[in-house]
Amino acid sequence: MKEIIEAHKALREYSITQGRLCAALFKEYGAPEDRFLTNIPSSGLLTFDDPVWRFKKHGVGVLFEHLSSHTLFDVHQHICVCPTCFDTWRLVQYFESKGIHSLNVGSKIFQAQDEDSLAEMLAELVNIGTVVSQSEIKAFAFS
Repeated sequence: MKEIIEAHKALREYSITQGRLCAALFKEYGAPEDRFLTNIPSSGLLTFDDPVWRFKKHGVGVLFEHLSSHTLFDVHQHICVCPTCFDTWRLVQYFESKGIHSLNVGSKIFQAQDEDSLAEMLAELVNIGTVVSQSEIKAFAFS
């Protein structure tokens, strides 16, 4: 049987790391000048806390990949508005890259690599007050 990860802990780790990746990117290249991040190179490498991360711009977002573990953070939109926010697309990419299959909120189990299941999990977390909906950008953040 595969390990079931506690959702709150997994999301907290995700949110903190994503925020730190965005901060490292902005420290290196400056805050984005526009929504297309024109002042940031199309790709490159970042180092923070020793590991090396590759980044690649796409559309209005940035994909970060840890070079040794291949963990992914796809900040596909709203990188400036809320660099610590998450949505089901970001989480599916991340959980797939980490090999995480199931998450729990109390006794409820959710499939970590299924957007519909993650949407139900996020709704549950909103209901209990752990997470808040950022409805204007269709994302979620910790309360």
